[in-house]
Formats: sequence, structure tokens, C-alpha cells
Amino acid sequence: VTIRFDSSKMVCWKNPDANTLSHTLIADGDSVYENDFLLVMAKPAAGKMVDSWSINSSSIQSPMGNSFGYRVEAQPSVLNIDYTEKNVEKLTLQFDTSKIQCKKLVDDSPIAPGLLDAGDILVFSTKNGSAVTWKANNTLADPYLPKLKHCILTFTKEMAQNYGNEHTLTISYDE
Repeated sequence: VTIRFDSSKMVCWKNPDANTLSHTLIADGDSVYENDFLLVMAKPAAGKMVDSWSINSSSIQSPMGNSFGYRVEAQPSVLNIDYTEKNVEKLTLQFDTSKIQCKKLVDDSPIAPGLLDAGDILVFSTKNGSAVTWKANNTLADPYLPKLKHCILTFTKEMAQNYGNEHTLTISYDE
């Protein structure tokens, strides 16, 4: 399958590994194969976030804000990926900077606590590199994988609401 997208608006990774944070960057026009998993991440304009994603002009629902995951199927032979924008939402992010560091998954830029634009996937890590039990708003972030080196969350109101507060996402951990 040939993948088509505007590389000035988004990046695409193939088969990302959540444990090691490794990935293979895909370029516009590259071939991908049936059952490859793609993670597409938008680079919206300042003050904007993704409103909706589309593949071959068909709208798809994504709870992941400025990104979405897609498993490649054998048909069609071309995947045209695009998105529309809306005004960005703001959320409060809280975490203890003496114990936790945070960065955007898309470009590794550091994130500090505070009132921030919503939409991005954020990666939280312990400063000492240990595997811990991550919590979001005092709830287990991933009950199926309790001890991890990283906590990867989509910073959206929907995600925060899943953890009990649509306006604030507080990240912590137990050792």
C-alpha cells in the first residue's frame, strides 16, 4: 500500500514500540504492508489542534487528539491521510519535576507542568530511569502493565476525563 500525506502537516511512524520508544519514520510515497501499524502525528498550526482525521476522504474517529493509530489493510492500494483543525483546548498538566520528566512524542521537546495546549501524545519518564507504577489523577494509568519505564498518554480532555477530571491531568507514580 502506498501512503500519501503532507509531510509539512504530519509525521508517520511504522510499528512504534512503546517500551523502547523506537520507531521507523515513514515518508510520503513510501510503501507500507498489510498489518503494519501506523502512528500518524499532526503538526497543527499554532493555536489549533486536530478536529477530525480522514483516510481517502472518509472521516475516522480518533480519541488520540493530534494523532491516530491505524492497522494497514490490503485494500485500498493508496492511503491518503489528512486532517482538519479546530481551536486548541487547554488543560492543566501537573507532575513533580524533581521525580518526573515529560516530552512530546512527536519531537521530543520537553514539557513543563502548567496550562497547556491539548492534543499531543506525552511521554513521562522517571528521572532515575526506573520502572514504576504510573498513575493519572491517582488512578492506575495502565492496569495491564503496572511497572513501566515510560507512561505514554494522549493529553486531551477525553483522556483526563477517563481519569476523573476533564480539566486537569496529574501524573505520579508508586515505586
